[in-house]
Amino acid sequence: TGRITFYDPGSEIGACGKRYSSNQHIAALDPTLFTSARCFKSVRVSYNGKSVDVTIVSVSYGIPSNGLDLSRSAFKELAPLALGMFNATWVWL
Repeated sequence: TGRITFYDPGSEIGACGKRYSSNQHIAALDPTLFTSARCFKSVRVSYNGKSVDVTIVSVSYGIPSNGLDLSRSAFKELAPLALGMFNATWVWL
C-alpha cells in the first residue's frame, strides 16, 4: 500500500533513460525502492475496485516510501485528477 499521485513527464528523460508522455501508462517509483533493475518492470495499482497496470520509468523524490507517481492517463483510470492523491495497493507483476 502506498500514496498514489500523478505527474506530467513533459519532455524530460526519465531515470530509466527514455522519454514518455502523459498518455502512456507509466509511473515513477519512490527513491527508497527505485533501482535501475526496476526500470521497465510493471506494477498493478488497485483502488476502489479498479486496477491499472503501469510501467516503472523513473524515480520521484517528492513521494513517501511505497508511493507511486502515475502518469495522468493511468491516474484517471482509477480516480479523477481533481482528487490529487489517494492510498492504494500495488503489486509487482
